[in-house]
Amino acid sequence: MLDSISRIRDATEKFEKAGLIDDDSYIDLIAFYLGQIGEQFSSNRLDKKLLEKFGIDEDEQADIYAMRILLVHHYEKANKKIILKTLDENIPALFDSIGALKNYLTTEIDG
Repeated sequence: MLDSISRIRDATEKFEKAGLIDDDSYIDLIAFYLGQIGEQFSSNRLDKKLLEKFGIDEDEQADIYAMRILLVHHYEKANKKIILKTLDENIPALFDSIGALKNYLTTEIDG
């Protein structure tokens, strides 16, 4: 998941530098990675209580997965505004939460 978020950040930087942030290719790429992130929230792949401990409550988990359903199965209903709003409003906090979770798990395993 951190890899997908990092790829979103890298792509955003590259498309911004190229002046192509409004290009459909950029939106398609971001939608793909948002779908990849959402897949991780399907069918109990992640411990829901542990996610809550790091600031991703059940409603947010459901929203992330719902975004995946929209982007993967009903892409024609997704629009640029929804994708960019998600990118701006949700991805930074998700990156921080998942990063903190990774650090916690690394400490527990290496402990």
